[in-house]
Amino acid sequence: MVALDRVEERRRAVALARHYRDEEDLSIADIARRLGRAEATVKAYLYDPTGEKAQGGQGALGRRAEGAQLGA
Repeated sequence: MVALDRVEERRRAVALARHYRDEEDLSIADIARRLGRAEATVKAYLYDPTGEKAQGGQGALGRRAEGAQLGA
């Protein structure tokens, strides 16, 4: 269940980052300070919200589906 917690935490952070960018018009640096994350992490949240690009197309959803196929 740790992986699902990480997915939920990322989704929450992505939603907050988008809100800060779109609604409050904050810079990446300001968003990073508010979230307590590095600027590069905030950029990843905004431009790769699921983390799939960083995983080579194997984000959490892809891994979950792959695991289901292996168990079948």
